[in-house]
Amino acid sequence: KVTDSGVRSRFDIKSVIKAVEDKPEEQCVNLAVLRSMQKAVYGPEEEGHYALSFAHYCHFTSPIRRYPDLTVHRMFDDLQDNKRPPQDFAVLQSQGEHCSDRERNAESAERELIKLKLLNYMKDQVGEELVAVVTGVEEYGLFVQGVKIPAEGLISVRSMRDDHYKLDRDARRLAGFRSGNAFGLGDTLVVTVSSVDMQRRELNFSYVRTLQSHTPQGKPVEGSGGGGGRRGARGPRKRGSIKQAARRSGGKRKRGRRRRG
Repeated sequence: KVTDSGVRSRFDIKSVIKAVEDKPEEQCVNLAVLRSMQKAVYGPEEEGHYALSFAHYCHFTSPIRRYPDLTVHRMFDDLQDNKRPPQDFAVLQSQGEHCSDRERNAESAERELIKLKLLNYMKDQVGEELVAVVTGVEEYGLFVQGVKIPAEGLISVRSMRDDHYKLDRDARRLAGFRSGNAFGLGDTLVVTVSSVDMQRRELNFSYVRTLQSHTPQGKPVEGSGGGGGRRGARGPRKRGSIKQAARRSGGKRKRGRRRRG
């Protein structure tokens, strides 16, 4: 169990991941944990390996040969030949910083390419429904990620015109004034792909209905800020079966809806 004092060790992280296993919020919690962790870096100091829990660890080899591997290999070759490795601490420090920087750039380029590929695919899905999970809650809307297609986009609060919404910062939920109109991390929704902007790298969704919610319902906390939309005449949102909706929205375009060329 993780106390109010927060996460202090790898065992606390393991407890958090275990606590949400097979639960609706599992995907967004795991993603938040991953994003919160510091990036690994290369350096000459012996600091151990956090994930492996090894006090003594040396970056020696991997499925693909990276420059840090080769640096260590060369040093071992010198030691085996009873030679002193030529690199001093300052050189190794500089090499470690350079390799760490290059790795971050490579990962950033990889993420950008994946995002572009997903956006390019989603251009042909405008007007179609899909099942998505809420991965972020902000005063201007909800970030959701597809269950079958891992594309993340925004449901703008301006498009949610059946109610007036405010952000409850303490509960991390977006709550309307009507009963049943509340959204939080891990909620499963049916959404429609509304637009794709390749230049701005943006994907926008429209809310259709809620499939599964564990978010406390009720009116937003006064003074919680944010919000948008307008009050409407519709009642509480309808809920349905996740499996049924996934089958209905599994790549089929809604009847009567035409896509603009």
